[in-house]
Amino acid sequence: SLDGEQFIVYTEYNSINIIAVDTENASLVEKVKINGQEGTLSVKDSMTSVVWIKDNHLFTIQGQVSTNEAIKMAEGVKFIK
Repeated sequence: SLDGEQFIVYTEYNSINIIAVDTENASLVEKVKINGQEGTLSVKDSMTSVVWIKDNHLFTIQGQVSTNEAIKMAEGVKFIK
């Protein structure tokens, strides 16, 4: 991170795009529910990632935050068609 600042990256993809989350050697990988949608929560090094799909869109949140904070941020995403 830059000068000790934390950052959070939010990304939305059309689900035609396929992304891979690097979970090799992750300290945590588990299935989670994000507003009723199945997702994956992972922690690798100090980076927490949440990935989920809704209405043919793939969403990711990544940052140096706790798993609870990452899930709360993911649950706060409002998808507008």
